[in-house]
Amino acid sequence: MEAVARSDAQTTYRRLGGGTLPDEEVRRGYFRDDVPLATGEQLRLGVGQEVHK
Repeated sequence: MEAVARSDAQTTYRRLGGGTLPDEEVRRGYFRDDVPLATGEQLRLGVGQEVHK
C-alpha cells in the first residue's frame, strides 16, 4: 500500500464505479475497528473458492 495524490485517488475511484470520492472524515470512518475480534468472522488463510475475477 502506498500513498497517492487525491486527484489520482479520485480518478481511480470514479473509474471503478465509486462515483465521487467521499471526504477524508467519511473515508476514515470506513476503517473504524468496531467489531470485537471474539465476535467477528473467522479469517480463513487457505486455498479456497476464488471470489475476485
